[in-house]
Amino acid sequence: MATKSRLSCACFLSVLILVGKNAAASCLPEFPFDIQPQTISISGTWSYDIGFTRMSGYNVTLKIQLSGFDPGLVVKESWKTSTEKIWTTQDRFNVPIVVNVQFVEKNAHVLVDVTEGPGRSTHFIWYTGSGNPVPHEVGHMFRNFDEYPGGFVSPDGSFGNVPGGLMGSGQTMFDRYYQFVADWAATQEGAVPAPCQTYLTQHDSR
Repeated sequence: MATKSRLSCACFLSVLILVGKNAAASCLPEFPFDIQPQTISISGTWSYDIGFTRMSGYNVTLKIQLSGFDPGLVVKESWKTSTEKIWTTQDRFNVPIVVNVQFVEKNAHVLVDVTEGPGRSTHFIWYTGSGNPVPHEVGHMFRNFDEYPGGFVSPDGSFGNVPGGLMGSGQTMFDRYYQFVADWAATQEGAVPAPCQTYLTQHDSR
């Protein structure tokens, strides 16, 4: 009887874990074939490439050309690795998203001016003396608004003060930051049925 009870409890817990996992997960469309990278242009000002492979999921590439002050190879490598680490995710969704940042000398997606010393960085102007601005500013390049008062916040006022989020003044990542991936995926045909009820919306609070 004790063995049966333990088995019943284990099964019940397994169901709870499975239901809880599925209920909490946001899903992105998955495709039974590879999709070659496509360039997404934002107002003709900057762009990025996005594609899909069955092996690695969504692949996003951002090629950045720097001008002005040369921060050096060590700083550029730190900017690259930190940004890729925070934006790449293997398990947030049902499909991985891999972000690749490249600093290039030509054929860039975006041009950024670098200034030595402290200052308030923007999409296209980065200061070397005010921490690491790149993960946050790359978030803007992926069509995310600021999430702090006085910043470049959403016109509808949503998420205007989220200090812990990356688009605020913190490091926490939210599902909504990947809306740009969901928007692109929605334009592609041939997706298989998603394992979750939905993927992302503009106002997903997670």
